[in-house]
Amino acid sequence: MRRKTDMLCCKRQSQLISRNEQGATIVEFAAVLPLLTVILLGGFDIAYQQYAQSILDGEVAKAGRDSALESASQTTRQTAIDTKVQNAVRSAVPDATLAFSRKSFSSYMRVASPGEPFIDANSNGLCDNGEVYEDSNRNGTRDIQGSVDGFSGAKDAMVYTVTATYERVFPMANVLGWSENVTISSTTMLKIQPFTTKATIPQRACS
Repeated sequence: MRRKTDMLCCKRQSQLISRNEQGATIVEFAAVLPLLTVILLGGFDIAYQQYAQSILDGEVAKAGRDSALESASQTTRQTAIDTKVQNAVRSAVPDATLAFSRKSFSSYMRVASPGEPFIDANSNGLCDNGEVYEDSNRNGTRDIQGSVDGFSGAKDAMVYTVTATYERVFPMANVLGWSENVTISSTTMLKIQPFTTKATIPQRACS
């Protein structure tokens, strides 16, 4: 009889231990759930941003090739190209706001060193009175940034940049202190194919 009683006690203790373990598992899961949620949402947010970036990169590369083909109605074509990029990006990121920038330089070298070149006769690094410089943007003044906004002319190097801004899809701004908006950009550089002959860059004297 005593043995039977002992067996019943052991069985009850085993059941209690099992219940305690199940309860502990629930508590442990509840403890890690917030962290797991943050990790998952953060991963989804980053993945979505990379997806949007890949869409933007592809469209900018294609638009850059199209923009590089000079035509008689350049302004109209550029507007159409920008609209095409915007529609493609918004198909993936509906609320995205896009900004477009085109800067033209007389050559690829000027992209890396945008200052208008000059003949530094006295080697002092300054364009002194009478020293000749290339007026790349044709504004009558020697500039440290000689690019032209938009399309300039045949055989020029053009830097085409598109910036997209959108509100985060996942609520990570308050949780991780991230910005509420995400800004991504993509840039391509191509040489404008000639529709007309390349205009001669005027030579002027510093004053």
